[in-house]
Amino acid sequence: MWLSGTFNSFWFALVFLPITYLGYRFFAKRDQPQAAVLWLLAASVLFYLAAQSTLVWPLLASLVFNFACAHWLAVTQNRSWLLGVGVVTNLAFLLYFKLNVLAACKATAACDGGFSTSEQILIPLGISFFTFQQIAFLVDVSKDRIQLPRIDRYALFVMFFPQLVIGPIVHARNILPQLDGARFRQASTIDLAAGVSLFVLGLFKKVVIADEAAILVTRIFGSYATGEVPGFLDAWTGAIAFQFQLYFDFSGYADMAVGLALMFGLLIPFSFDSPHKSADRFEVWRRWNTTVTEFFRQHVFKPLIRRGVPPWAALMLTAIASGLWHGLGPTFLVWSLTMGVILLAVHYRKRWFLQRGGVDQPPASRARTAVLILITFLVTSLLGIMFRAPSFDAAIDTYAAMFALSTLQASGVGALTVREITLLLICTVIIWAAPNAKQIFAAVIHATAPTRMSFALTAQWAIFIGVALAICCVLMSRTSRFVYLQF
Repeated sequence: MWLSGTFNSFWFALVFLPITYLGYRFFAKRDQPQAAVLWLLAASVLFYLAAQSTLVWPLLASLVFNFACAHWLAVTQNRSWLLGVGVVTNLAFLLYFKLNVLAACKATAACDGGFSTSEQILIPLGISFFTFQQIAFLVDVSKDRIQLPRIDRYALFVMFFPQLVIGPIVHARNILPQLDGARFRQASTIDLAAGVSLFVLGLFKKVVIADEAAILVTRIFGSYATGEVPGFLDAWTGAIAFQFQLYFDFSGYADMAVGLALMFGLLIPFSFDSPHKSADRFEVWRRWNTTVTEFFRQHVFKPLIRRGVPPWAALMLTAIASGLWHGLGPTFLVWSLTMGVILLAVHYRKRWFLQRGGVDQPPASRARTAVLILITFLVTSLLGIMFRAPSFDAAIDTYAAMFALSTLQASGVGALTVREITLLLICTVIIWAAPNAKQIFAAVIHATAPTRMSFALTAQWAIFIGVALAICCVLMSRTSRFVYLQF
């Protein structure tokens, strides 16, 4: 597949994207927004067909069904039952493919119900994201938050290639008005420069950092396939390196998605907001894949609360739903249950402090905050073992190694190289000492006051982005798929 459904390929970056942008700019500069919409829709269809032509029918079927359902919602008075039918149908559609993936995964020995490292994607690309996006759209139509759009604009809202396969989940009430806005019509140079720069920074995160970390993570977790069991140092290194891999893999995609949309004069939300700077697990949950977390809060947690479900039970059910969205195997179930218990513990701890002193927790000094961030990261890393392990038994063996000082010496997995140690140090500095992309590009995207680290049209930024792109081009031939493509 020449586009591979993602942005980290030569064909996408050097052929597809420039042609798509030039076509958009041609129509935008001639004040033909409708032609620009049709051009971007055609490009998005091509992007998906090139990536996964054999499984394009689920996307088209979902689009047609939801547009028809939205039309019925717009003209009927008794909307609750029809909305229920639409939501249940969407969820059943998603569940069908999730179950197929689980069966195929086990049948082909690609995984044992846990995390899969196979390059083959067994699920229709983006099905979770375009399903959730359209569920939110049906809810908006049923509550009269938005008028029913034309079919071509609705199709672009669903299929717009920057957010089609891994999000973020966008709302029609935010995107559709932009198609008639001045920013979309102008095709400005500053949006192009900032969008390209943001795209390149995200590509650098993926190609140079995440894929390099993936080699280390695969070496450690892949040892189970050869009968090796990681030792104490290996297990902890694997847990931390996986968090770094996942961080730069997903934040890289999030940056690229926002940058690509900005090139076309459209603003979509950042779905990643420095989660490892969080001081508790609740904050991590809110700042990691933010649009998906918000979807579960709005469409799972709140409806449960409105129906009288106790808050603790609603929180647990939401955590379980979030976990099973990632996968239906035992490792994901245990991961979600454990995450739910931790979230409940954090919630009731804050309530306890609130009842005692009128604040949700004691005033935090800088040192105390740093300790809380470190503890939160370690807890997240421990949770990540269950998320990353290829099987439940592998996860248990890894936990045993992490807390068995008798295995302090590295096993046959091998000691860290200088290159791997350097990589881990670079990841640490970027995650905890550097501003994130949302902060760097805020002045351009949202017209906020610039800071010392803000993006600007300067020679220094041009050189920096040029060097980063050159490095990406050198390393792109070895790049791997994005982790979240399997979800």
